[in-house]
Amino acid sequence: MRITPLIHVDEIEVTLPFWIDGLGFQQIADVTEEGKKLFVLLKKGNQELMIQTRKLVQREFPALMEFTHPSAALYIDVESLGPLMPCLNEVETRVPLHKTSYGTSEIIVREPGGNLVCFAAHE
Repeated sequence: MRITPLIHVDEIEVTLPFWIDGLGFQQIADVTEEGKKLFVLLKKGNQELMIQTRKLVQREFPALMEFTHPSAALYIDVESLGPLMPCLNEVETRVPLHKTSYGTSEIIVREPGGNLVCFAAHE
């Protein structure tokens, strides 16, 4: 079994630099229509992330529209937060860098597509 997160955004082009340039993912597939991306599949190592536009959901799965606004956050374990901080400083911080009661260093940001992403290092 494998779980691949799927996040929804209004415009994929707005969030791609965060995931590709900032975090090192590669785009391995996409669905493009009239010059705009409607869906992308990103990969980094053995991790994958799918990003889909709300426009595509509205067109193909309208009964799911109520679920296209963030209702969950991505929790990403990393070796160290240090190398990611330049990228993370470019987006909205929702919870500043802090040490948790369970021993991790965490920061929670809102990626450019509007989804919450928690980065955690067990340092």
